[in-house]
Parts: sequence; C-alpha cells; structure tokens
Amino acid sequence: MRLSRILVVLCLSILCLSAWSRSQDAPQDVIKVGVLFSNTGTMAENEKPLQEATLLAIDEINESGIGLASERRLRLEAVVADGESSPAEFAEKAAELMDHHGVRVFFGCWTSDSRQAVLKVLEARGGLLYYPVQFEGLEQSPAAIYSGLTANQQLFPALRYLSSEGPPKVFLVGSDYLYPRATNKLCRQYLAQHGGQVVGERYRRRGANDFADIIGEIQKSGCNVVLNTINGSSQRAFFQQYQQAAGKAPVMSMSLSESQAVGLGSLTDGHYSCAGYYMSLRSPQNARFCAAFRKRFGSERVVDDACATAYSQVRAFAQALLRCGRAEPAALRQATRALILDTPAGLVRYDPKNLYCWRAIRIARFQAGRAKVVWSSELPLRPEPFLGASF
Repeated sequence: MRLSRILVVLCLSILCLSAWSRSQDAPQDVIKVGVLFSNTGTMAENEKPLQEATLLAIDEINESGIGLASERRLRLEAVVADGESSPAEFAEKAAELMDHHGVRVFFGCWTSDSRQAVLKVLEARGGLLYYPVQFEGLEQSPAAIYSGLTANQQLFPALRYLSSEGPPKVFLVGSDYLYPRATNKLCRQYLAQHGGQVVGERYRRRGANDFADIIGEIQKSGCNVVLNTINGSSQRAFFQQYQQAAGKAPVMSMSLSESQAVGLGSLTDGHYSCAGYYMSLRSPQNARFCAAFRKRFGSERVVDDACATAYSQVRAFAQALLRCGRAEPAALRQATRALILDTPAGLVRYDPKNLYCWRAIRIARFQAGRAKVVWSSELPLRPEPFLGASF
C-alpha cells in the first residue's frame, strides 16, 4: 500500500514537471512597449514615480506570465526613454521608439502638451498611448486610451466640496499651458451656473520660482479658496512663498501629487487635493501594490494617484492582450471597451464609447505632508470628457 502511494506521488510529480517544462518551452513572443516619461527637467519629480510603477507592473506581468489559448507565451520588454519635460523631446523619442525599436504601444506623458505631441506621432504611425494623468478631456484620439481623471470627475467634485459653506470666491493660479487654462475655463463656467465667482486668475511658466506678485494679488482679492493647477517643481516655490506671506485661504490642488506633498512637509498643512487615489486606502489590492512598490523602490516611498494609475493601466493592457491575443492598437482598443479591473484605487471601468475611465474620487486634507481623506464619491463616476452638454 505504501509503495503504491509512493508511485502515485512520483507519477504526479513527473506530470507536473512535464507540464511546467512544456509551458517553459512554449513559443515566446516578445512585445516591446515604450515607457516614456520625464527623468529630467521640471516635470521629473512628478513623472519618475510613474515610470517606476509602470516598470513594476511590467515585471510582475512577466513573472506571472501571459499565456494565450494557442499555447504561445508573451513577454513584455520595456524600452525606456526620457521626455526631458519637453513636448518636442517627447515627440522625437516617440518617433525614435517606433521607427528604430519597433514599439507600437506606449505608457507615458504627464502634461497635455507632451501628450498631444506624442499623439500626433502615434496617429501618423499607427501607435497607441496609455495615458495615466488627470487632464482637461476635450479630445478623443484613435491613438489613446485615457486612464486619468476628467474635469467632471475631479474639478467639479472639488468645487462642490468648496461650495458646501456657501458660494466660493476663487483665485485661479496655474502653470502656463493647456491643462490649467482649460481647467480654469471650465471652473468659470461651472461657477457661473452653480454659484460662486472667480476673483483672479494668474499663470507662471513651468519651472518658475517667483510667485510673490501673484500671492500679493491673492491676498488682496478677498478670495476664500485658491484653485491650484501648478505642475512640476514650481509647487515648492508657490507653497513656500504662500506660507511665508501667511496666506489664509485654503489651496485646493489639482496636480499636487501625494508623493510631492510629503516632500513639502508642513508647507501644505491645512490645504487640499482632489484625486482618485490616496495611499491610505484600505484594500488587499492597494496593500499589495504599496508593499511591492516599497520593496523595490524604498521602504519610505509614497505613491499617489498618477503612480497607481500608471501601474493599473499596464494591467489593463495585459487584460486586453489576453482578450484579443495580439498587441495591435485597434484590437487592443476594442478589447479595452467595458473592461473592468480591481485596482489599488478600487474598481475602474473603461467606458465602451470613449475609452476614458470610470473612477471613484476622493478629497484629502494635508497635515505634515500626509493626506487624510475627508470626502469620497464611494462609487466610480462616469467620465464626461466633452462637457458642453453636462452643465
């Protein structure tokens, strides 16, 4: 009897080893994917964590394996390039990766002008960009899948929250490019229809460090809230000078990442941000993501909304790849329609009509650089990228 059990165990072991061997020997297709973020320049502080999260997801997918019904196995190969915080450089690197490295699928970009520069290249050459950052919407490119937040998911909930104690008087301050200007235009339209007013609007070029005159205008404006669409390294200069001037109106930030806020420490005390994800969210998916990120990149690292989204959209790509069986942009877009994922930020769904993402939204208040969620939509909000009919 004992001998027969031993034989059974040996047979099962041989079968398992044989199956494992066949899986390892299965034909492997390498799919090159572009990872295109800024490692240098004024946007590097924001974009480097997105690159890290993207590479983490790619490695995890390769470790777990992508096996197709045909018994083919797929392996992702990341081709990394530095956009250098310059739209022109982003476009040049995208063209180089497509023309010389055979890349057709990209994960990347932060600013809207870098995204638009890359999309022009991809549209002309038949590529696909997965874009992870909140933005103004107002576009639907055949070369893009939009994983970030639109204005109705981020700006409008923030304005509703700020209106809870009466119509807000808002001072708008931002970096001088498309996203802040478009967002502030939508802010004006929203307040005109829902109560409140804009009492000032000023911009600085990205990378600027002098906000003294703008802060002086904020102090004189009588505003009771500052809506901040500054991006990149200028955040530190703005908050530092605002604190030195004893600015009293709370700042609601659209692009201040949680990881950036930790570096600013007490400069952000009492101020707010609005995002789809904060590191304090409790779920098994978020716990696994945070643990994996910290294990690889540092035990004290803080992750934020765009970082978590960059990670999740690689997983969305892998799921679409399983559905359609090939890394062909049109097929991936079709396979992504109505795709539902359980992510570190909760359940997300790619809208079948526009390939924007259904996302839950949270508002957090900062203390000592850490974010405490004070309001949540609980359920994912439908993206409305073209807002003409949604007011």
